[in-house]
Amino acid sequence: MKSISINLYSIEELSKEAKELAFEKYQYFNVEFWNWYNTQYEDFTEIAKTIGIDIHEDGIYFSGFWSQGDGSTFKSRIDAEKFIEGIKQGKWKEFAPTLEFDFAPCPCDKRVIALILNGTIDCSWHTDTPNRGYWLDFTLDYYWSSVYKRDFPNIDRELEKLDGWVQEILNILNRHLYKSLEQEYEYQTSPEALKETFIANEYLFTEDGKMADRLLNLAV
Repeated sequence: MKSISINLYSIEELSKEAKELAFEKYQYFNVEFWNWYNTQYEDFTEIAKTIGIDIHEDGIYFSGFWSQGDGSTFKSRIDAEKFIEGIKQGKWKEFAPTLEFDFAPCPCDKRVIALILNGTIDCSWHTDTPNRGYWLDFTLDYYWSSVYKRDFPNIDRELEKLDGWVQEILNILNRHLYKSLEQEYEYQTSPEALKETFIANEYLFTEDGKMADRLLNLAV
């Protein structure tokens, strides 16, 4: 029988060259073995909730980050009254005080907005995830009595303006979601994040920067 003795090192004990090899070899370690995006999902869901967007459980999907067609999408129901007021009052800052969005003012006639806010015009707004690709599939429907056509002859045109405004805001939110995921991915694959993971979990390496978990399993 023969036995061998091998020195094992923490990430901090490795030489500079071995550390660089470890960070390169295990660059995707943090994004392969657990749901690194959960915090971004939770934050986005909370931001959306402050402005009347209820995102379905497990309703966020994305693909990233360097291929044509990459993007994000989410399935949701939208409370029109809370949405309009939430955007106007910047309600998302209740959850994320420093977060800024470049939202344009609502272009719809204030009298029509008032009909929505008091429930005279019933709105059904939601987003769906498309069968293919990563973009937002909007559905925005309105229900009201034809009697209001006499007082608001341009109501259809005003609601078209509202549609465009809502869809642009939802697109801005979706771009924010994708950007936050991309930034987290870049961080999780950085040497800084890898080092934190290796230290927190007390991973050991051989002198040349290779993980020693298989060797440790053999020893057991």
